[in-house]
Parts: sequence; structure tokens; C-alpha cells
Amino acid sequence: MWILRNKDQLGGKIYSLGLLPKVIGQALEGKGSIRKREERAQEVREIGLDSAQDEKRRRRLTEIYDALSAGNREALTAKAQEKLRQQGIKPEFLLDALVRAEVLRLVEEEYRGTLG
Repeated sequence: MWILRNKDQLGGKIYSLGLLPKVIGQALEGKGSIRKREERAQEVREIGLDSAQDEKRRRRLTEIYDALSAGNREALTAKAQEKLRQQGIKPEFLLDALVRAEVLRLVEEEYRGTLG
């Protein structure tokens, strides 16, 4: 069937079935590449969903952090810096973004029940 549909690609006429293994191989390769493309598209969609869920989780953690008193925020920041130093990160590398990520991790750890 494939041979008949694609005979133009094969020169317009089919003279021998000796080409059949090659033609079948090409057809399967084409189908395989389509399947790979579809699988990759699905992976990209799933990564997008994961990213959206991560962003939603990060926003919720930030809301919880922002709702804390100044004293609690300072205590969490100090705890985050200490944990990072314990992991071997030198003080000069304790950049705001790194500390903020650790603070949000601590917020998640301590306020897990309120994430709903």
C-alpha cells in the first residue's frame, strides 16, 4: 500500500519487489521520526506543566514568607544562610537568589500544611 501511495517518489513505476526491504525500512524510519517528534512534543508539554506548577508553588511560598513578621523573616534568612554555609558554600557566594531559594525551601518545610 505504501509503495502505491509513494510511487512518485520511487520514479513513478514499480518494476521490482527487490526494493521492498529498502522501501519498508524508509517507511518505518519515517514513522519512527514522526513518533519521536510526537514524544518530544509531549515531553515539552509536560515540562511546561511542571514549570507552571513550580511557579505556582514558588508564588505560594513567597506569599507565606511575605505574610510573616519581620522578625520571622530575618530568622528564616539567617537560618538559610547558616544551612548554606554548613553545606560548604563560602559566605562570599551567598548571593540573594541562592539565599532566597533556601528561605523558600525552609518555608515549605516549616509551613507545609498551609500550601494546599
